[in-house]
Amino acid sequence: MDVFPLHPESIVRRDAIIKEHQALILEMRRVEKDIENLLRESSPRWKELEKERNALYVRIEPLVEKYWDWIPPVFLSRCPFCGETLRRLFDPVDLRGFWWMDRTQRSRPEPASCGHFRLLLGAVNLNGLPPQGGLFECRPGPDVPFVIQRILDLPKMTVVVSAVPMRCGYIAYPIAYFSEIEPPPRSLTQSWARLEYRFRAQDGRQGWDRVADPHEYDLIPWIKRGKVRWLIAGDLSAPTEPPDRYPFRAVRGAAKPQVVLGRELSYVSG
Repeated sequence: MDVFPLHPESIVRRDAIIKEHQALILEMRRVEKDIENLLRESSPRWKELEKERNALYVRIEPLVEKYWDWIPPVFLSRCPFCGETLRRLFDPVDLRGFWWMDRTQRSRPEPASCGHFRLLLGAVNLNGLPPQGGLFECRPGPDVPFVIQRILDLPKMTVVVSAVPMRCGYIAYPIAYFSEIEPPPRSLTQSWARLEYRFRAQDGRQGWDRVADPHEYDLIPWIKRGKVRWLIAGDLSAPTEPPDRYPFRAVRGAAKPQVVLGRELSYVSG
């Protein structure tokens, strides 16, 4: 489904931000390498280059902020309990966007969601195309949809899987968790493309963690239990839909979490 009508001018604006950001990062890396060499040679010229490095550094964050001002709210899922649409900030263009890279993620208010929404995970299938990321590691999830048993076993928890064609030709698979009962504190995990799990403890204090849960790629048993549903063209499947109608059965891949850095693709266990 076309989840957000990005106009060509909007994509051009986004790409210009990313291009300028990459140029600054590469230039700063070059200067830092020169500084290391001068320090090794005990040359006092490193102080001049340090000023140049600092001047480059202060230009980077405004570009990241500019990107986050650009990023749109996108229709990604629908609640299986109340039927309300789930919209989240999301970059459906390609994996060079700052949304996908942990080092360039920033806190922004998300669109309001229904009270049943708990967590957004996801997968990205490169669809036979070469990997193309940015200058920092991107962890877009596995290349096929999956569930986390520990979370899906929480009371009244249901997953909705959908598909979002990305502008670069990849296909993203949002995996949204909803429940009628609020999960216990610290019982979820880090959200899509994030490395850290931010949570509020029982005493009200905020904390963070990195959770490594095994992924289950065989969704058929969960569909039979009514725990996994799917969204096609904005329509949510019925809770009693037979597994043979699951539309993402034919998605193929390594079934491992991916790491994309530039034009390199690697996998981690999961």
